[in-house]
Amino acid sequence: GEIKGLCARGGFIINLKWSNSKLREVVIFSTAGKDCLVRYNEKTINFKTEKGNTYTLSGDLKEIK
Repeated sequence: GEIKGLCARGGFIINLKWSNSKLREVVIFSTAGKDCLVRYNEKTINFKTEKGNTYTLSGDLKEIK
C-alpha cells in the first residue's frame, strides 16, 4: 500500500510505501529544516535536515541516495 502527504510534527511531509505488512520506503520532505526523528519497529534514527530538501529511507531506515 501507499499513503502520501502525511503532515508530521516539526514541519515534515511524509510519504510511506509498504508491502506484505512491512515498510518498504519513506520519503520525508522538510518544510522547516529541523532535526528529524524516525522510529520503526525497534530502530530509531535522528538526522539533520535542510529546509526544502527531500530524504528517502529504505524500510530498514537507511538513507537511499
